[in-house]
Amino acid sequence: MQFRQIHVSLTGVPSSAGRSHRLAPAAILAASLAATSVALAQGSFQGLGDLPGGRGSHAGAVSADGSVVVGFSYDIAATPHAFRWTQANGMHALFEGGLDFTSSALGISADGLTIGGWNAPTIVEEKAFFWSVATGEQTLATRSGVMAISGTGAVGAGYVVHGRGAPQRAAIWDSNRSETFIDSPGTIPTSDARGISADGSVVVGQAVFGTSMIRAFHWTAATGMQNIGSPDSGGPSSHADAITPDGSVVVGAVASPQQAVSWTAAGGMRFLGALPGALDSAAYAVSEDGATIVGVSGGRAFVWRQGTGIEDLQTLLAPPVGWTLTEARGISADGTIIVGNGSLGAWIATLPCLTTVPEVDNSLVVTGAPTSTISWGRIGGRFNVYRGSVSGAWSYNQTCFDPNTAGPSTDPTVPPPDTFLFYAVSRRDACGHESVVGRDSAGAPIPNSASCP
Repeated sequence: MQFRQIHVSLTGVPSSAGRSHRLAPAAILAASLAATSVALAQGSFQGLGDLPGGRGSHAGAVSADGSVVVGFSYDIAATPHAFRWTQANGMHALFEGGLDFTSSALGISADGLTIGGWNAPTIVEEKAFFWSVATGEQTLATRSGVMAISGTGAVGAGYVVHGRGAPQRAAIWDSNRSETFIDSPGTIPTSDARGISADGSVVVGQAVFGTSMIRAFHWTAATGMQNIGSPDSGGPSSHADAITPDGSVVVGAVASPQQAVSWTAAGGMRFLGALPGALDSAAYAVSEDGATIVGVSGGRAFVWRQGTGIEDLQTLLAPPVGWTLTEARGISADGTIIVGNGSLGAWIATLPCLTTVPEVDNSLVVTGAPTSTISWGRIGGRFNVYRGSVSGAWSYNQTCFDPNTAGPSTDPTVPPPDTFLFYAVSRRDACGHESVVGRDSAGAPIPNSASCP
């Protein structure tokens, strides 16, 4: 962490170390990540229904703003058919009026305009497809499926099987829908891709790395397919199912019985736990900032939130009588809207908001001159940036500088002689709540008398 002066950059020590720099409390620049179980604002719950004549539905993914859901609905013969659901128009089949022996929608772009999955026009063989509002369906290779789509819909990730009896291989499709395998034939005999970053540069999934055990993988063009589930090739199996838009946080499961986990480059693997009475868990989706994760534990849908841990969505959402929430499959970018499946089909819900928001972690850094850049770890979600100045006795005189930003922020201001500027960052949620801007060396919340609107 750094303090910005005219000519000098002074480094502070996090307040969690029990010390502070002699010129100013280091906690001014970054707040420790902490929250407790608190009261909840009102949430909502809604079943998605079925396609006409349907006998149940299954949600697979949701757009970034939570307005579009994709999945499949069973017909009377228990055959799945891909659907697109919106709040305004309800559920519609993707292949209305077209050939659709069976199909499933598995991935969706951030704007909800591009969908991917697999479709068998006849009884012969399933094929990967992209579907868009503008162009309709585009069928890809045989024996394949699109599992995830980048933010703009330009890049898709999934699997391809070439030839009868051949193993499936992880692949990506570019904006021209040209296919590229991302595995290493001979070294990785089988694989499939399940998650992709917003720009399409990072892909995650599962693969067999020279042994009989399946491992979670992380892929970029520069590094190739890397084993992150068990890098030494020993230990239990694992799989990666989703990734944040910036590619910084991966979620999935590891071990037997499987346990929900997240991975980061800095922190490695983190176990998320299981619901009370459950032995297993798996994470299927993650919010933009990595602070909210959803999945299944012991046959029950769960949400894990930074600062509160794992919670049973059945208890948290209190759905109508008859509903048993069995898994959560997708989450909006801001972490407030969840889609999943239950005893009566697919559902969508708005999470009750925490009235205390987890604080920003201790990664805030101010760099550059004369224009300063204020940045912090885990960019994602919305934040308020505050700026104050000190020329004599210390005071918390910060005022709103860059409200409701995704970050980083820039400041071209040059402080007067013998004065330095300081910055503080708070996290804000979709309910309008804001975290404290930091803590002083004694651990007390820093006062904020001029909160951003």
